[in-house]
Amino acid sequence: MSMSMQIVAIKQGVFNRIQEDEQALKKILIFDPKILKEFGIREMNCVDLDYRSIEEAVISLTELMGEDDEVSFDAEGVFNYDAGYGPAMWWSWTKFAKALKSGAGWNVAFEIEPKLRKLSKRIKEQKLWVIANIS
Repeated sequence: MSMSMQIVAIKQGVFNRIQEDEQALKKILIFDPKILKEFGIREMNCVDLDYRSIEEAVISLTELMGEDDEVSFDAEGVFNYDAGYGPAMWWSWTKFAKALKSGAGWNVAFEIEPKLRKLSKRIKEQKLWVIANIS
């Protein structure tokens, strides 16, 4: 079974709006073009990762190093919305920068998806919030 991780960088105002609007959150996380346009989210701020590959790589690396680590993205918070593999997650730009340094999953994700590296730079520069989901 295929698993993917959707990551979207959004402005503070959008983050505030989706706190109470589960349908909008759901549509943003599936990159619905209509809702992305409505909320002013640029397509370049949306990344779809192969979660299964990230998970397998982290497990292999930690086994090689003799550690017992699991895929971790160190979410700052979660939404009530669950797409099947746990609740949708969120980070402020400052906590996201810290999670990138500490979460085992992020290091591997950067290697697998170069688009994520560019997005993380925009997140920091534009002080964007990050929402993500595993489906």
